[in-house]
Amino acid sequence: QELELAISQLVYPEEAISIEGRKPELLEIDQISMDRNAEIDVFKKKLTKARQTESVLKNQYLPGFYGSYAITTRNDIDQNLKVFQIGLKIPLLFFGQRSRVKQQQVQVEQDQLQLKAAQTSLRNKRETLMNRYMNHQNSRDLFQKERLPLADELAKTARKKRKLGAIDFFTYTKTLEESLNIKIGYLNFLVQYNTTVIRYNNLLIQ
Repeated sequence: QELELAISQLVYPEEAISIEGRKPELLEIDQISMDRNAEIDVFKKKLTKARQTESVLKNQYLPGFYGSYAITTRNDIDQNLKVFQIGLKIPLLFFGQRSRVKQQQVQVEQDQLQLKAAQTSLRNKRETLMNRYMNHQNSRDLFQKERLPLADELAKTARKKRKLGAIDFFTYTKTLEESLNIKIGYLNFLVQYNTTVIRYNNLLIQ
């Protein structure tokens, strides 16, 4: 029986689950703002540049007023004359410039649509991952509050009963296997949980 216990201890150790001496960790999710997303930032900068170009083009083709003031002397009268001039400046390429402004306005609209589409896509991705994360939270609570304590209790009780001869070796190993499977299931869950957290957090830099 001691040999049986030694073999089972190798296969089903009593120590807590660990990887290279460290217990597996649950990663934390970051509450990020969509404004900090790299892709969104690119579209915003593109839209800002397009709007600035549109403003410059508009100013170039709009008519402008000008005024001037001068003092002149006439030979037939012994008096200085004050001369005021007011005029309207119209660009030589008025209609061509106007066409360029319209093209730029179309570009601005396209950039606005691209930004909106990117924001919508990011919002949908984030909501999908957040829903998945919330489901993982429920599974995490189930493991930590019920299944992992149950696994420890199954193994502990099985070892105690086997030492007392209350159960045969087959029942003993089956019970330990059930306990181990719960812990393996927890490790598999950790992979899914942390993968979801990483994907969510990486929305910041995508």
